[in-house]
Amino acid sequence: MTMKNIIKQFKKQAQAYIDFRAPQTNEVNLKANKIAAIIKEAQEKHLALHAIYLDESFTGDLVKYDAKGSKLILKNFQQNISTIIPIEDIKRLTLVPPTVRKSQLQNPNKK
Repeated sequence: MTMKNIIKQFKKQAQAYIDFRAPQTNEVNLKANKIAAIIKEAQEKHLALHAIYLDESFTGDLVKYDAKGSKLILKNFQQNISTIIPIEDIKRLTLVPPTVRKSQLQNPNKK
């Protein structure tokens, strides 16, 4: 193999690697935008959130959304436990209907 062929082969492999990695960026942006939209809706409607992240989950009221720091702070319904969740760790985020929040407040000992 000549040096020219080696460079062409390297360029081809590098391009294949870059092309393989590029579509994931769009998926991450779509997920981040969806999460941001859910957070904004929760703020506007004063709804609680249920977050599934890493190997855990947490349901509670939105305390703060730090867009610059990419963090979400939630406090449970009894207001005694808080959690800080990095946005990139969130696998799924959903709004909690007001009826669920109401039932949790009425029955604080049930899980």
